[in-house]
Amino acid sequence: MSKDLLLEIGTEEIPASYIASAMQQLGHNIVKLFSENKIKIEGGVTGYSTPRRFALLVTGVSEIQEDISLELMGPPKKAAFDSEGKPTQAGLGFAKTNGMDVKDLIIKSTPKGEYLCAQKLIKGKEVKSVLSELMKKLVLSLNWPKSMRWHDEVRFPRPIRSMLCLFGKDTVEFTVSDVTSSNKTYGHRILSPESAVVMEPSKYLSVLREKAVIANFEERKNEIIKQVEALAVKAGGVANISPVILEENVNTVEYPTAMLGRFDEKYLALPEELLIQVIEQTQKYFSVRGSKKEKILPFFIAVKNGKDTAVPVIIDGNARVLKARFEDAEFFFNEDRKTTLESKLPKLKTVSFQDKLGTMFDKTERLAKLANEAKQLLKLSEYDDIKKACELSKIDLNTGMVREFTELQGVMGREYALADGVKKEVAMAISEHYLPRFLGDGLPKTETGMALAILDKIDTIVGCFSIGVIPSGSQDPYGLRRNALGVVSIILNKKIEVHLEELINASLDTYADKINVQKGKVLNEIMEFVKGRMENLLLDKGIRYDVVNAVLASDFDNVTLTFKKAAELNNLSKEPDFNKAITTFSRVINIISKKGGEHGTLTDAPNPHLFKEQEEKDLHGKIEKRKLDFIKMIENSDYVSAFKVLKELMPYIDAFFEKVMVMDKDNAVKNNRITLLTHLNFMFKKMGDFSKIVQ
Repeated sequence: MSKDLLLEIGTEEIPASYIASAMQQLGHNIVKLFSENKIKIEGGVTGYSTPRRFALLVTGVSEIQEDISLELMGPPKKAAFDSEGKPTQAGLGFAKTNGMDVKDLIIKSTPKGEYLCAQKLIKGKEVKSVLSELMKKLVLSLNWPKSMRWHDEVRFPRPIRSMLCLFGKDTVEFTVSDVTSSNKTYGHRILSPESAVVMEPSKYLSVLREKAVIANFEERKNEIIKQVEALAVKAGGVANISPVILEENVNTVEYPTAMLGRFDEKYLALPEELLIQVIEQTQKYFSVRGSKKEKILPFFIAVKNGKDTAVPVIIDGNARVLKARFEDAEFFFNEDRKTTLESKLPKLKTVSFQDKLGTMFDKTERLAKLANEAKQLLKLSEYDDIKKACELSKIDLNTGMVREFTELQGVMGREYALADGVKKEVAMAISEHYLPRFLGDGLPKTETGMALAILDKIDTIVGCFSIGVIPSGSQDPYGLRRNALGVVSIILNKKIEVHLEELINASLDTYADKINVQKGKVLNEIMEFVKGRMENLLLDKGIRYDVVNAVLASDFDNVTLTFKKAAELNNLSKEPDFNKAITTFSRVINIISKKGGEHGTLTDAPNPHLFKEQEEKDLHGKIEKRKLDFIKMIENSDYVSAFKVLKELMPYIDAFFEKVMVMDKDNAVKNNRITLLTHLNFMFKKMGDFSKIVQ
């Protein structure tokens, strides 16, 4: 037998950004609590939320806990019974502790010997008898970004005003703070604030609907989308529905009504990103574009919490607030335009980048120097463009507009540069060099933007590592993980074959007059750090973890080729003879690693005159015949063909190990054979460390 369980926590308005996390925690925690307490859920767990309530509907909750079988180990048999088989004090004490007679205990054999054992069956209780305690634990289990303490025991971002809890038609009573649960919920704060009785869990949504509350998040979201899209069409355009703004609006209303407003067309002369920043990010409204998704139209759509009453008054107030923000933006824009962007460059000397690393002016100078060193590494066709972009890249940080709207850094630099007549490629690079700003963000499209983005991120990473500011746990104040991931993503997107070590060393040189560092140590630390980001990206692309480990254990300096190698080796791993090949190769690797010859090269040639057995001569001959082809394939990044060459060596390697004793008594012969295997291992390393492959 089973019943449905309903829990609702009624609060004052919770910040919109807290709601999704709280609902996720509630769903996870109730499943965990029930599992720990042997309560079976035959149905599912569904969450409902609004700014003023969190609710869970759990269907098919068993009415009886599952029975628990226990095996309690006691003293060893020899300690529990004497030589005549009578129970000792240890045996009697164990039986008494467990409320059992000695004759009901059993002897259990274990790897350590025979032990006295008590087997007990704990019958499950009625679930309704334990729900009060569990529901209180569930309510108190939530973690919040910020919270306040209510009545000592409760930490919640806003006060709890009511709680509803039903198991079937029965009320589950428990108290949190000074609030005791009941079978009542409360409606919309304005439209229907009175309480309403919920007779059973399945009636919850319909009761709230009668009280002007749409408790289902998805239903509210779809309703907002429908209304917003209809109003946009009415305005002659299409709605620009940002997922972030949409979620925030869904989580700030219980009964949504969209409203169409208008602003003065003169503000359309401002940069489009600025308009969107004010309309969407600052005011949380929806912007409207032309019907073909062209430029922004002079309309906005706001969402109110309630029915369509007093809409003209409300939307007029929203329009006045929006106008004030546009007036501020227009003022900053006009003030910034009184001087050119480039003329503001000296002011960057007052903007700190990092105490030990200097100012933003210092950073732009380093970027220009680095660009000069990197023009060949990145194969830049227009060096003058990247040099100019480096100089202008950070100037907008000192403009009034960016100080007011910090999210527009780079964007305003681009707009001011274009207005000053700067070459479009350079202006675009100013905004693009901040990309990607987050996982899944766009990447630079122009060559100059791509180059500047890589150089800027490398400069930040190198500078921070040089002074010991290295990410630890969740601490990453300079976004070094994001920067490293950005560098790798851009390189892969543009298929740039750049050597990271050369780029990092060039960046380290630009810091020579600022800080004294051990270049080798810092370089190794940064490469290991970047390697970690590469590992995550490779795993995200579905590459086997052991293939990732194998490829990254060898040379990963060239990001593009490393990813190509990993992808091709991953495909090769699906072939039926792959594991057999790895087994053969691993025999070579194991011998070499034990003898310290794993770092050999193809120039460490064995002496053919020291070969005694035909099998070692055959292996050496095959290597000599194919090694130049193999090296050419590696140089051409043809890893599939290179692996085929290695597989051609398999029968020769197997025959070698079957007939040849590597550890010959003659040291010269032994060392010559190890050199031969080292020769082989060098070829393997060009593909990866095959010892990392799990068979």
